[in-house]
Amino acid sequence: GDLFAVKIAFAAAVAVVGLVGTFLPWTLGERAASERVLALSDTFAGGVLGGAGIIHLLSAGIDQFHAGLPHVGYPIALALAGGGFLFILLIEGVIVPGHPGHDLSPTESNLPAVQHEADLHPDNEASAAYPVVLLIVLSVHSVILGVALGAQSALSGAVIVFLAIVAHKGAAGFALGVGYERARFTHRHAFSRLAFFSVMTPLGIIAGASIGQAL
Repeated sequence: GDLFAVKIAFAAAVAVVGLVGTFLPWTLGERAASERVLALSDTFAGGVLGGAGIIHLLSAGIDQFHAGLPHVGYPIALALAGGGFLFILLIEGVIVPGHPGHDLSPTESNLPAVQHEADLHPDNEASAAYPVVLLIVLSVHSVILGVALGAQSALSGAVIVFLAIVAHKGAAGFALGVGYERARFTHRHAFSRLAFFSVMTPLGIIAGASIGQAL
């Protein structure tokens, strides 16, 4: 009972961190040299997510494959990691080509009529599709993390997973927010999508905790 309540508190904290992260791009976008600040911050967010995968998850994946398939000498975990990277590169460079947010010049994008059209009906398909793909990928990732936290049977394990999630939840939210900000969405129009992302981990936490209690 006490552990379940702790997990619910963790779920609320993760939702707040996610929402704050998604809001930051619009705050930074109002300042001078905003595009440079957004670019550097987006790169940092990508580095946080990449570091979590390469430094933390990849080594554990290699160990698990060795334990489960001791007679297979081929580095399956490394092959899957490389394939995943190439798949994301395929999405970004081929399926959704172009860098969102650069189809209009700064002068044009500041015109009210152009801004309105870009907010509601983005003309550039790449700019419109890029944040949607990012939303789907990050939301699936968030649910899996949430279930992992919710399934913890000990407080110490739940705290460790919670800290790992919080350490990069804001970065993931920021990367998603940058995608929508560069696609010419106002925060008001993007809020429902950003909120959807922010609650995915909490929903996973609640689902994992509920299943754990039922079992």
